[in-house]
Amino acid sequence: MVELARLAISGPPCVSRRYLAAAILVVLLASGIFFLQAQVERSEPAADDVPQTSHTPIRGALSTVAPSVESSAVVPETTVGLCPSTMTQEEIEARYAKQEEHFQDIAKQLTGSDDVEMVLAAALLLQGRGTTALDALQRASKLAPQSPLVAWNVLRTCRDGDRAECDLARVEANAIRADGDNGAVWMELAMLHLSQDHLDKAEHDVRSAIAAPRFDSYFIDHAQLIERALEAGGNSNYTERMIAGISFSAAMAVSYYKITEHCAKIDALDAVWVDLCQQIGEKMYADGRTLLDQAIGTSLVKIALRHTGDSTRIEEATTREAEFREHYRALIPPVEAQNLLGNDDAVLRRHVEDLATYGELVALTKLLAEVERLKKVDGYDQCNFVNPVAGL
Repeated sequence: MVELARLAISGPPCVSRRYLAAAILVVLLASGIFFLQAQVERSEPAADDVPQTSHTPIRGALSTVAPSVESSAVVPETTVGLCPSTMTQEEIEARYAKQEEHFQDIAKQLTGSDDVEMVLAAALLLQGRGTTALDALQRASKLAPQSPLVAWNVLRTCRDGDRAECDLARVEANAIRADGDNGAVWMELAMLHLSQDHLDKAEHDVRSAIAAPRFDSYFIDHAQLIERALEAGGNSNYTERMIAGISFSAAMAVSYYKITEHCAKIDALDAVWVDLCQQIGEKMYADGRTLLDQAIGTSLVKIALRHTGDSTRIEEATTREAEFREHYRALIPPVEAQNLLGNDDAVLRRHVEDLATYGELVALTKLLAEVERLKKVDGYDQCNFVNPVAGL
């Protein structure tokens, strides 16, 4: 965390420090679930046996994607250090404010577009700025109500905001039609129904999430959407656009807190929900495309098993969670990886492709392997900007 704070202040002058730090925020968000777990201490009744495997998703990725860098990923041999900066703190803050203003201007231009992607991006860029963002989201919904990203964001807005403004039956139907094969969509519906105390509907949603072939909270999809919108608005630098996109996407990450809270509070005799909480945790751990989703999965399994009173299975879940925590911390990009992402747009493009193709676990593993490879290339300077950002 200290390394990220330093980079955010004094990293490469070509990229907004806050955006660069936020580019890996989604990894750090996973730590929040462990804080939540420290507050949950319950034991209750039986669920099915936890599928046990010695070849976890974490170890699988480390051994099959980059078998030669498992040890170096955990303990990097060297650190190239931060790239030098000639900017003062005041200059950094002024530049960041100017960049934010520039992005808001782009968003306002895009609200009148006939391209649903651009209208949705405008709504996301304008979030927290009152009716303008809501108007843009409503327009995107009218243009393409069954676009997966549009339906997802409308559902989330209705879940978190003023539901009196939403036709919930239509919102739910559109979300299912748009991407009913996605377990994350069903989890959003489950959280909505739990907040309404509709437990039967929430149970159906969680069962559907478990059965779904995918679990994708659209992290990289949102990042790429923002990047394309900034390009359409005239921002010509890919690195700046993409890091801004990842920043926005990380800020929108789903915590699934309502599900975790419900699983922690269920009655010990409610075997149905104990089983559901364990199964959805296993689903998120195995199929989640971000480390945050996988971390929440390990947490849900452990929370569910605490209700069973089965000390052996609780210990197994605790051990697996500890292993996950160790490996996810090892995958937090070190300073040299941050330098690469901010200063070499070829590396950043490959990293984004890996995020889209494989998910965050494999993408970060491959990024660390690239760091180790480039350390050995004569004359390669991670602070030698391949695609310098033009000043705004």
